[in-house]
Amino acid sequence: MNRTAAITPEVDQIGEATITLRVSDGALTNSTAFVLSVLQRTPGAPTNIVLSSATVPENSSNGFVVGTFTAIDPDSTNHVFALLDSAGGRFSVQGSDLLVEAGALLDFETASSHEILVSATDSDNLSFSKTLIIQVLNVNEAPTFNVVDNSILETVTGLDTPMTRLQVGDPDAGTNSVSLRLQVTHGILTINSNLLTTVTNNGTSDVTLSGSLTNLNVLLESIGGLLYRATALGSGTDLLTATLDDKGHTGLGTNQVIFTTLGIRFYRSAYEQWLHAVFSEEERNDSTLEATVWGVHADPDGDGIENLAEYALGTSAREPDAKPASSFIMDGDKKYLSLEINCRRDPNLRLSVEVAGDIAAGTWSSADSDLKTFAPIDLNDGFERVRFDDRTATSDAERRFLRMRWTLENEE
Repeated sequence: MNRTAAITPEVDQIGEATITLRVSDGALTNSTAFVLSVLQRTPGAPTNIVLSSATVPENSSNGFVVGTFTAIDPDSTNHVFALLDSAGGRFSVQGSDLLVEAGALLDFETASSHEILVSATDSDNLSFSKTLIIQVLNVNEAPTFNVVDNSILETVTGLDTPMTRLQVGDPDAGTNSVSLRLQVTHGILTINSNLLTTVTNNGTSDVTLSGSLTNLNVLLESIGGLLYRATALGSGTDLLTATLDDKGHTGLGTNQVIFTTLGIRFYRSAYEQWLHAVFSEEERNDSTLEATVWGVHADPDGDGIENLAEYALGTSAREPDAKPASSFIMDGDKKYLSLEINCRRDPNLRLSVEVAGDIAAGTWSSADSDLKTFAPIDLNDGFERVRFDDRTATSDAERRFLRMRWTLENEE
């Protein structure tokens, strides 16, 4: 008959002990003794560290669990894990979990992997360290808008106005084609496209552009690349809605779509736009101030130049300005009246210049036989240089007079 006996020494009991075993069958008894030596245990250090997952999506939120550490150890199951190299603060350890510490630093386009150095320490204070590589997964990131100027765009009904306030971006689209949809309510959009950008429904209120980010931005930042024209009657406001779709070309996840808006205010005429810029809403809404402040023939600064003339000349209606004056030109020994001024370019603005030898009514003339009109010179700033010469010489004995006035067409 075989019997098994288990002997477990007390903790920290090291040395020799005599063990006596006695066996009896009830009639006979036999005993034997032996010496049991209890030696100092030699603890073993961890031999390996395993991470359950070594991949992390880029831009993961802080606290995201990358994976769980397990230590391989011959004689211990309790371990303390620590990062000796956290890849520049990108990761941290909580218990046995590897966490994201700075998700903003996990950018696939910058680095597709990072090395960490982790240690495992057992209950005997023995450690093992190991370098692990964490792979960063590419995620399809959202595109971006850069609004260069978010102030309200002001324009005049029927006038093509450049819109160069918008730029598009995407951190991972590369040279892939993206889609930009532009929509307005009270006007039309015209795209002057190059062959590298595809345009759908050009010249309507709902236009779509397709192309690479580079080609789209070249178009959007060029003068005349994107034009807005208000088609509504009178004055009012509009809103440009821009929707950017990256088409989901790269990384994990589906396509990303964002949108932004730009405000637009349109006026019935350029003169009305000028009125809104010069006079407050409170002033314009007060009909009793029309004759003295904001009306066409009003002269609020008292310089003798009416509002319409101030608008035409580009002078101030709030601060007195010197009146435009004629001069004399010489042709041989003869002297002629001449008028040369800068005048606003406005298709609704009409300048009438007349000459006379007598200021009495009915003697004024703008006929070509009496007045020489020169071709205007475009100054490229919204104004043009105009010149008029009297064809009749003046002298001390024969005086000559010249007058000018402006009128507006298509104004209610």
